[in-house]
Amino acid sequence: MKNIDGLGQYSRRDLLRSAGSMRRVLCGVLAALCVWTTPVAVAAPPGKEDGGRFDRPDGRHDASVDLADHRVRPFGRHDASVDVANHRVRPFGWHKACIDGADHRVWRVPVERGVWLEVLDWGGAGEPMVLLTGLGNSAHVFDEFAYQFTDRFRVLAITRRGYGMSSAPLAGYDIATRVADDLKVLDFLRIPRAVFVGHSIAGVELSRLGAQHPDRVSKLVYLDAYDYGKLPPAPPLGTTPSDPVPQDGFSVLHFQAYTARTRGMRAPVADTCNLLTFDREGHVIGSKTRAEVQALIMSQSGAADFAGIAVPALGIFAVPQGDLPHVALLDPEDLAAYREWKEEWNAWQADVLQRMRTGMKDLELLTLPGANHYLFLTQEAEVVQQLRAFLLDPED
Repeated sequence: MKNIDGLGQYSRRDLLRSAGSMRRVLCGVLAALCVWTTPVAVAAPPGKEDGGRFDRPDGRHDASVDLADHRVRPFGRHDASVDVANHRVRPFGWHKACIDGADHRVWRVPVERGVWLEVLDWGGAGEPMVLLTGLGNSAHVFDEFAYQFTDRFRVLAITRRGYGMSSAPLAGYDIATRVADDLKVLDFLRIPRAVFVGHSIAGVELSRLGAQHPDRVSKLVYLDAYDYGKLPPAPPLGTTPSDPVPQDGFSVLHFQAYTARTRGMRAPVADTCNLLTFDREGHVIGSKTRAEVQALIMSQSGAADFAGIAVPALGIFAVPQGDLPHVALLDPEDLAAYREWKEEWNAWQADVLQRMRTGMKDLELLTLPGANHYLFLTQEAEVVQQLRAFLLDPED
Protein backbone atom coordinates (compact mmCIF):
# COMPACT_ATOMS: atom_id res chain seq x y z
CA MET A 1 0.00 0.00 0.00
CA LYS A 2 1.25 3.47 -0.85
CA ASN A 3 0.26 7.05 -0.19
CA ILE A 4 0.71 8.95 -3.45
CA ASP A 5 0.92 12.73 -3.06
CA GLY A 6 -1.91 12.85 -0.58
CA LEU A 7 -4.38 10.90 -2.72
CA GLY A 8 -4.85 8.34 0.03
CA GLN A 9 -4.02 4.69 0.46
CA TYR A 10 -4.24 2.64 -2.73
CA SER A 11 -2.79 -0.66 -3.82
CA ARG A 12 -1.14 -0.91 -7.24
CA ARG A 13 -4.07 -3.01 -8.45
CA ASP A 14 -6.53 -0.32 -7.26
CA LEU A 15 -4.66 2.36 -9.14
CA LEU A 16 -4.44 0.35 -12.33
CA ARG A 17 -8.13 -0.46 -12.20
CA SER A 18 -9.13 3.11 -11.52
CA ALA A 19 -10.85 4.48 -14.60
CA GLY A 20 -10.15 8.08 -13.65
CA SER A 21 -6.48 7.50 -12.88
CA MET A 22 -5.71 5.59 -16.05
CA ARG A 23 -7.95 7.54 -18.42
CA ARG A 24 -6.13 10.64 -17.27
CA VAL A 25 -2.87 9.02 -18.40
CA LEU A 26 -4.27 8.24 -21.83
CA CYS A 27 -5.66 11.67 -22.69
CA GLY A 28 -4.24 13.48 -25.67
CA VAL A 29 -6.15 12.19 -28.70
CA LEU A 30 -8.94 14.75 -28.37
CA ALA A 31 -10.29 16.69 -25.45
CA ALA A 32 -13.72 15.41 -26.43
CA LEU A 33 -12.61 11.82 -25.91
CA CYS A 34 -11.05 12.24 -22.47
CA VAL A 35 -12.40 12.35 -18.92
CA TRP A 36 -9.90 13.57 -16.34
CA THR A 37 -9.69 13.17 -12.62
CA THR A 38 -7.05 14.16 -10.09
CA PRO A 39 -3.57 13.00 -11.18
CA VAL A 40 -0.29 12.87 -9.35
CA ALA A 41 1.51 16.22 -9.17
CA VAL A 42 4.64 16.59 -11.26
CA ALA A 43 7.92 17.54 -9.63
CA ALA A 44 10.02 20.39 -11.00
CA PRO A 45 12.69 19.16 -13.44
CA PRO A 46 16.38 19.20 -12.60
CA GLY A 47 18.78 21.58 -14.25
CA LYS A 48 20.30 25.01 -14.05
CA GLU A 49 18.01 27.65 -12.60
CA ASP A 50 19.33 30.27 -15.01
CA GLY A 51 18.33 28.18 -18.03
CA GLY A 52 20.35 25.90 -20.24
CA ARG A 53 20.67 22.34 -21.42
CA PHE A 54 20.12 19.37 -19.18
CA ASP A 55 20.60 15.64 -19.67
CA ARG A 56 24.08 14.19 -20.27
CA PRO A 57 26.97 16.68 -19.95
CA ASP A 58 27.40 16.83 -23.72
CA GLY A 59 23.70 17.47 -24.18
CA ARG A 60 23.06 14.26 -26.11
CA HIS A 61 21.56 10.84 -25.55
CA ASP A 62 22.77 7.46 -26.73
CA ALA A 63 20.17 6.01 -29.09
CA SER A 64 21.86 2.59 -29.09
CA VAL A 65 19.78 1.13 -26.27
CA ASP A 66 17.40 -1.83 -26.23
CA LEU A 67 14.20 -0.33 -24.80
CA ALA A 68 12.18 -3.51 -24.44
CA ASP A 69 11.57 -4.79 -20.92
CA HIS A 70 12.50 -8.38 -21.74
CA ARG A 71 15.18 -10.35 -19.90
CA VAL A 72 18.66 -10.97 -21.32
CA ARG A 73 21.46 -13.39 -20.54
CA PRO A 74 23.99 -11.70 -18.26
CA PHE A 75 27.00 -12.17 -20.51
CA GLY A 76 28.18 -12.71 -24.06
CA ARG A 77 26.25 -13.03 -27.29
CA HIS A 78 23.18 -15.16 -27.56
CA ASP A 79 23.02 -17.82 -30.25
CA ALA A 80 20.87 -16.71 -33.16
CA SER A 81 19.57 -20.26 -33.45
CA VAL A 82 17.65 -19.97 -30.17
CA ASP A 83 14.23 -18.38 -29.76
CA VAL A 84 15.18 -14.78 -29.08
CA ALA A 85 11.70 -14.07 -27.76
CA ASN A 86 12.63 -16.28 -24.82
CA HIS A 87 16.13 -14.96 -24.15
CA ARG A 88 17.21 -13.66 -20.78
CA VAL A 89 18.05 -10.07 -20.06
CA ARG A 90 19.97 -8.64 -17.16
CA PRO A 91 20.64 -11.04 -14.27
CA PHE A 92 17.99 -9.36 -12.14
CA GLY A 93 15.03 -7.01 -12.25
CA TRP A 94 13.17 -5.18 -14.99
CA HIS A 95 14.24 -1.97 -16.61
CA LYS A 96 11.49 0.56 -17.23
CA ALA A 97 12.38 1.21 -20.88
CA CYS A 98 12.21 4.92 -20.04
CA ILE A 99 15.29 5.94 -21.95
CA ASP A 100 15.21 8.84 -24.39
CA GLY A 101 16.79 7.40 -27.51
CA ALA A 102 16.64 10.57 -29.61
CA ASP A 103 19.91 12.44 -30.09
CA HIS A 104 18.46 15.88 -29.47
CA ARG A 105 19.69 18.50 -27.07
CA VAL A 106 17.47 19.46 -24.16
CA TRP A 107 17.09 23.08 -23.08
CA ARG A 108 15.52 24.24 -19.85
CA VAL A 109 14.13 27.64 -20.74
CA PRO A 110 12.96 30.09 -18.04
CA VAL A 111 9.71 31.84 -19.00
CA GLU A 112 8.84 33.45 -15.68
CA ARG A 113 10.04 33.31 -12.10
CA GLY A 114 10.14 29.67 -11.03
CA VAL A 115 8.73 28.34 -14.33
CA TRP A 116 10.86 26.51 -16.93
CA LEU A 117 9.93 24.76 -20.14
CA GLU A 118 11.57 21.68 -21.60
CA VAL A 119 12.64 22.42 -25.17
CA LEU A 120 14.05 19.70 -27.41
CA ASP A 121 16.55 20.69 -30.09
CA TRP A 122 17.35 18.17 -32.84
CA GLY A 123 19.66 20.62 -34.57
CA GLY A 124 19.74 20.69 -38.34
CA ALA A 125 20.62 23.23 -40.96
CA GLY A 126 18.42 26.08 -42.09
CA GLU A 127 15.39 27.98 -40.86
CA PRO A 128 14.11 27.15 -37.35
CA MET A 129 11.01 24.95 -37.14
CA VAL A 130 9.12 24.86 -33.82
CA LEU A 131 6.80 21.91 -33.11
CA LEU A 132 3.91 22.46 -30.68
CA THR A 133 2.14 19.52 -29.07
CA GLY A 134 -1.48 18.64 -28.62
CA LEU A 135 -3.18 18.36 -25.26
CA GLY A 136 -1.75 15.58 -23.13
CA ASN A 137 1.62 15.19 -24.85
CA SER A 138 5.20 16.29 -24.28
CA ALA A 139 7.67 17.47 -26.91
CA HIS A 140 8.91 13.88 -27.09
CA VAL A 141 5.84 12.97 -29.14
CA PHE A 142 7.91 14.37 -32.06
CA ASP A 143 11.03 12.30 -31.25
CA GLU A 144 10.75 10.39 -34.53
CA PHE A 145 8.86 12.86 -36.71
CA ALA A 146 11.47 15.60 -36.19
CA TYR A 147 14.15 13.75 -38.14
CA GLN A 148 12.13 14.15 -41.33
CA PHE A 149 13.15 17.82 -41.47
CA THR A 150 16.62 18.19 -39.95
CA ASP A 151 18.21 18.16 -43.42
CA ARG A 152 16.62 21.56 -44.15
CA PHE A 153 15.53 23.01 -40.80
CA ARG A 154 16.73 23.43 -37.25
CA VAL A 155 13.96 21.49 -35.52
CA LEU A 156 12.79 22.23 -31.98
CA ALA A 157 9.78 21.22 -29.89
CA ILE A 158 8.30 22.71 -26.71
CA THR A 159 6.75 20.81 -23.82
CA ARG A 160 3.89 23.04 -22.70
CA ARG A 161 3.78 24.10 -19.04
CA GLY A 162 1.98 21.55 -16.89
CA TYR A 163 3.29 18.52 -18.79
CA GLY A 164 6.29 16.21 -18.74
CA MET A 165 9.54 17.80 -17.60
CA SER A 166 8.24 21.38 -17.85
CA SER A 167 7.18 23.21 -14.71
CA ALA A 168 3.59 22.79 -13.54
CA PRO A 169 2.60 26.09 -11.92
CA LEU A 170 -0.89 26.76 -10.59
CA ALA A 171 -1.60 29.42 -13.22
CA GLY A 172 -0.60 30.57 -16.69
CA TYR A 173 -2.62 28.18 -18.85
CA ASP A 174 -4.55 30.88 -20.73
CA ILE A 175 -3.84 31.37 -24.41
CA ALA A 176 -2.05 34.71 -23.94
CA THR A 177 0.46 33.18 -21.50
CA ARG A 178 0.95 30.05 -23.61
CA VAL A 179 1.79 32.16 -26.67
CA ALA A 180 4.08 34.35 -24.54
CA ASP A 181 5.86 31.16 -23.43
CA ASP A 182 6.45 30.19 -27.07
CA LEU A 183 7.91 33.60 -27.86
CA LYS A 184 10.16 33.54 -24.79
CA VAL A 185 11.60 30.26 -26.05
CA LEU A 186 12.47 31.99 -29.34
CA ASP A 187 14.03 34.88 -27.44
CA PHE A 188 16.07 32.59 -25.19
CA LEU A 189 17.45 30.69 -28.17
CA ARG A 190 17.96 33.94 -30.13
CA ILE A 191 15.62 32.93 -32.91
CA PRO A 192 14.02 35.95 -34.61
CA ARG A 193 11.51 34.04 -36.73
CA ALA A 194 10.39 30.44 -37.22
CA VAL A 195 8.03 28.04 -38.94
CA PHE A 196 5.45 26.88 -36.39
CA VAL A 197 3.91 23.41 -36.72
CA GLY A 198 1.18 22.47 -34.24
CA HIS A 199 -1.03 19.49 -33.44
CA SER A 200 -4.57 19.49 -31.99
CA ILE A 201 -4.99 22.14 -29.24
CA ALA A 202 -1.85 23.88 -30.53
CA GLY A 203 -4.02 25.23 -33.34
CA VAL A 204 -5.17 27.92 -30.92
CA GLU A 205 -1.56 28.99 -30.35
CA LEU A 206 -0.77 28.90 -34.07
CA SER A 207 -3.68 31.21 -34.87
CA ARG A 208 -2.77 33.67 -32.11
CA LEU A 209 0.88 33.71 -33.19
CA GLY A 210 -0.06 34.28 -36.84
CA ALA A 211 -2.55 37.06 -36.09
CA GLN A 212 -0.67 38.96 -33.38
CA HIS A 213 3.01 38.18 -33.99
CA PRO A 214 3.50 37.84 -37.78
CA ASP A 215 7.02 39.22 -37.41
CA ARG A 216 8.00 36.06 -35.49
CA VAL A 217 6.26 33.60 -37.84
CA SER A 218 7.31 32.69 -41.39
CA LYS A 219 4.72 29.94 -41.98
CA LEU A 220 2.09 27.99 -40.03
CA VAL A 221 1.21 24.30 -40.29
CA TYR A 222 -1.96 22.92 -38.67
CA LEU A 223 -1.79 19.13 -38.09
CA ASP A 224 -5.41 18.29 -37.29
CA ALA A 225 -5.17 21.42 -35.15
CA TYR A 226 -8.36 23.32 -34.42
CA ASP A 227 -9.89 26.46 -33.00
CA TYR A 228 -11.24 25.40 -29.60
CA GLY A 229 -12.96 28.71 -28.86
CA LYS A 230 -16.18 26.72 -29.20
CA LEU A 231 -15.61 23.36 -27.53
CA PRO A 232 -16.46 20.18 -29.46
CA PRO A 233 -19.28 17.95 -28.23
CA ALA A 234 -18.26 15.38 -25.62
CA PRO A 235 -18.86 11.71 -26.45
CA PRO A 236 -21.56 9.92 -24.44
CA LEU A 237 -20.64 7.57 -21.62
CA GLY A 238 -19.90 4.04 -22.70
CA THR A 239 -18.50 5.01 -26.12
CA THR A 240 -14.89 5.81 -25.19
CA PRO A 241 -12.02 3.27 -25.14
CA SER A 242 -12.10 0.68 -22.38
CA ASP A 243 -10.02 1.26 -19.27
CA PRO A 244 -6.72 -0.57 -18.83
CA VAL A 245 -6.54 -3.82 -16.89
CA PRO A 246 -3.65 -4.48 -14.47
CA GLN A 247 -1.57 -6.22 -17.15
CA ASP A 248 -1.65 -3.02 -19.25
CA GLY A 249 0.27 -1.18 -16.54
CA PHE A 250 2.95 -3.81 -16.00
CA SER A 251 5.50 -1.68 -17.87
CA VAL A 252 5.59 1.31 -20.16
CA LEU A 253 5.73 -0.99 -23.19
CA HIS A 254 2.68 -2.90 -21.98
CA PHE A 255 0.96 0.46 -21.63
CA GLN A 256 1.96 1.45 -25.15
CA ALA A 257 0.52 -1.80 -26.44
CA TYR A 258 -2.75 -0.86 -24.73
CA THR A 259 -2.85 2.58 -26.39
CA ALA A 260 -2.07 1.05 -29.79
CA ARG A 261 -4.88 -1.44 -29.31
CA THR A 262 -7.47 1.12 -28.20
CA ARG A 263 -6.29 4.41 -29.74
CA GLY A 264 -4.85 3.18 -33.01
CA MET A 265 -1.51 4.93 -32.46
CA ARG A 266 1.74 4.46 -30.56
CA ALA A 267 3.63 7.53 -29.37
CA PRO A 268 7.42 7.43 -28.98
CA VAL A 269 8.35 5.73 -25.73
CA ALA A 270 9.95 8.87 -24.24
CA ASP A 271 6.66 10.75 -24.61
CA THR A 272 4.75 8.06 -22.74
CA CYS A 273 7.44 7.90 -20.05
CA ASN A 274 7.44 11.66 -19.54
CA LEU A 275 3.72 11.69 -18.80
CA LEU A 276 3.51 8.75 -16.37
CA THR A 277 4.71 7.86 -12.91
CA PHE A 278 6.15 4.43 -12.05
CA ASP A 279 6.95 2.37 -9.00
CA ARG A 280 10.43 0.98 -8.39
CA GLU A 281 9.68 -2.10 -10.50
CA GLY A 282 8.68 -0.02 -13.52
CA HIS A 283 4.92 -0.53 -13.16
CA VAL A 284 2.66 2.34 -14.23
CA ILE A 285 0.95 3.90 -11.20
CA GLY A 286 -0.43 7.20 -12.45
CA SER A 287 0.00 10.44 -14.36
CA LYS A 288 2.37 13.34 -13.76
CA THR A 289 -0.18 15.87 -14.98
CA ARG A 290 -2.58 17.58 -12.57
CA ALA A 291 -6.24 17.10 -13.49
CA GLU A 292 -7.05 20.78 -13.66
CA VAL A 293 -4.38 21.55 -16.26
CA GLN A 294 -6.43 20.23 -19.16
CA ALA A 295 -9.57 21.99 -17.99
CA LEU A 296 -7.71 25.29 -17.63
CA ILE A 297 -6.19 25.03 -21.11
CA MET A 298 -9.47 24.10 -22.77
CA SER A 299 -11.51 26.77 -20.98
CA GLN A 300 -8.98 29.58 -21.58
CA SER A 301 -8.17 29.07 -25.24
CA GLY A 302 -10.45 31.68 -26.81
CA ALA A 303 -11.68 31.95 -30.40
CA ALA A 304 -9.21 32.26 -33.27
CA ASP A 305 -8.96 35.43 -35.35
CA PHE A 306 -8.53 33.71 -38.71
CA ALA A 307 -9.06 36.94 -40.65
CA GLY A 308 -6.06 38.48 -38.91
CA ILE A 309 -3.65 35.78 -40.09
CA ALA A 310 -1.66 36.98 -43.08
CA VAL A 311 1.26 34.51 -43.08
CA PRO A 312 1.12 31.47 -45.40
CA ALA A 313 -0.49 28.44 -43.76
CA LEU A 314 -1.03 24.77 -44.47
CA GLY A 315 -3.72 22.69 -42.78
CA ILE A 316 -3.76 18.88 -42.92
CA PHE A 317 -6.88 17.41 -41.32
CA ALA A 318 -8.36 13.98 -40.69
CA VAL A 319 -11.70 14.52 -42.47
CA PRO A 320 -13.67 12.51 -41.78
CA GLN A 321 -11.68 11.36 -38.79
CA GLY A 322 -11.35 7.59 -38.62
CA ASP A 323 -13.01 5.59 -35.85
CA LEU A 324 -10.74 4.33 -33.10
CA PRO A 325 -10.37 0.53 -32.86
CA HIS A 326 -12.62 0.23 -29.81
CA VAL A 327 -15.67 1.32 -31.81
CA ALA A 328 -15.89 -2.11 -33.45
CA LEU A 329 -16.43 -3.61 -29.98
CA LEU A 330 -19.34 -1.39 -28.90
CA ASP A 331 -22.70 -3.02 -28.29
CA PRO A 332 -25.58 -1.88 -30.56
CA GLU A 333 -26.98 0.67 -28.11
CA ASP A 334 -23.62 2.33 -27.44
CA LEU A 335 -22.75 2.18 -31.13
CA ALA A 336 -25.94 4.09 -32.00
CA ALA A 337 -25.07 6.74 -29.40
CA TYR A 338 -21.57 6.95 -30.78
CA ARG A 339 -22.80 7.43 -34.36
CA GLU A 340 -25.12 10.22 -33.23
CA TRP A 341 -22.24 11.94 -31.43
CA LYS A 342 -19.93 11.48 -34.43
CA GLU A 343 -22.39 13.42 -36.59
CA GLU A 344 -22.23 16.30 -34.10
CA TRP A 345 -18.44 16.09 -34.06
CA ASN A 346 -18.27 16.16 -37.87
CA ALA A 347 -20.49 19.24 -37.93
CA TRP A 348 -18.25 20.98 -35.36
CA GLN A 349 -15.16 20.08 -37.39
CA ALA A 350 -16.73 21.29 -40.65
CA ASP A 351 -17.62 24.63 -39.06
CA VAL A 352 -14.03 25.21 -37.90
CA LEU A 353 -12.59 24.37 -41.31
CA GLN A 354 -15.09 26.59 -43.11
CA ARG A 355 -14.15 29.54 -40.89
CA MET A 356 -10.50 28.88 -41.68
CA ARG A 357 -11.18 28.78 -45.43
CA THR A 358 -13.18 32.00 -45.46
CA GLY A 359 -11.04 33.90 -42.95
CA MET A 360 -7.41 33.09 -43.71
CA LYS A 361 -5.85 34.97 -46.61
CA ASP A 362 -3.20 32.43 -47.63
CA LEU A 363 -4.34 28.93 -46.64
CA GLU A 364 -3.77 25.58 -48.32
CA LEU A 365 -6.11 23.03 -46.74
CA LEU A 366 -5.75 19.28 -47.30
CA THR A 367 -7.77 16.37 -45.93
CA LEU A 368 -6.83 12.75 -45.21
CA PRO A 369 -10.10 10.77 -45.13
CA GLY A 370 -10.25 8.20 -42.35
CA ALA A 371 -6.97 9.28 -40.76
CA ASN A 372 -6.19 9.11 -37.06
CA HIS A 373 -6.05 12.36 -35.07
CA TYR A 374 -2.32 11.67 -34.63
CA LEU A 375 -1.86 11.72 -38.38
CA PHE A 376 1.80 12.74 -38.15
CA LEU A 377 2.41 9.35 -36.47
CA THR A 378 -0.04 7.13 -38.33
CA GLN A 379 0.18 8.73 -41.80
CA GLU A 380 3.74 10.01 -41.43
CA ALA A 381 4.92 9.56 -45.02
CA GLU A 382 2.01 11.47 -46.55
CA VAL A 383 2.12 14.23 -43.96
CA VAL A 384 5.87 14.70 -44.43
CA GLN A 385 5.48 14.84 -48.20
CA GLN A 386 2.85 17.59 -47.95
CA LEU A 387 4.84 19.57 -45.37
CA ARG A 388 8.01 19.52 -47.41
CA ALA A 389 6.13 20.53 -50.56
CA PHE A 390 4.64 23.49 -48.70
CA LEU A 391 7.74 24.60 -46.81
CA LEU A 392 10.48 24.14 -49.39
CA ASP A 393 11.18 25.92 -52.64
CA PRO A 394 10.32 23.51 -55.51
CA GLU A 395 13.67 24.28 -57.13
CA ASP A 396 15.64 23.24 -54.04
